[in-house]
Amino acid sequence: MTWARFAALLSFLVIAWFGFNEARAQTTNTAYAESYFLGGAPTEADLSKWTPPRREVIVAKVRVTTVAWRGGRHNWDAPPNSRHGAMAVIVEVLSGKAAVGARINVVFGFPGSAQKYIYPRTPKMRAREYFVAFYVDENNEFRLIGFPVGQAEYEQWDREFWKYERERNRPGARDR
Repeated sequence: MTWARFAALLSFLVIAWFGFNEARAQTTNTAYAESYFLGGAPTEADLSKWTPPRREVIVAKVRVTTVAWRGGRHNWDAPPNSRHGAMAVIVEVLSGKAAVGARINVVFGFPGSAQKYIYPRTPKMRAREYFVAFYVDENNEFRLIGFPVGQAEYEQWDREFWKYERERNRPGARDR
């Protein structure tokens, strides 16, 4: 392959990539990120922006025990309807029908939603209690509702996560 052909191919790929992302951004949520696990209960105004088709929304306070990637090794191996899952214990029910103390598996993050999510990733984050809003989707799974958050809130969460990762992965950290 000649240099000119390589440059042309590279230019095409760059234009196609940025064009695709721009089109995707215009057709999806315009929030910087989405938070599925909230520090405070969502208000009626927050919930009114999202209307599930004939489904009851349950608002509860939960303690997250596990968060997992539901896909395979590659992005295309992920189930088409969700990317992440979590196991949580219901601590308090604010609205809807759910049992306190029940262990539930919830799913979140699906194609077409924001590409950046705020969710409990570190042990310290998982030790907190969160408010969530969810419903039973067409696949009979508990689907969390994502709420838009700004760049500052996302970056604060990201800093906390990477601080934990740096500490966990530093030399000798696992030997103690």
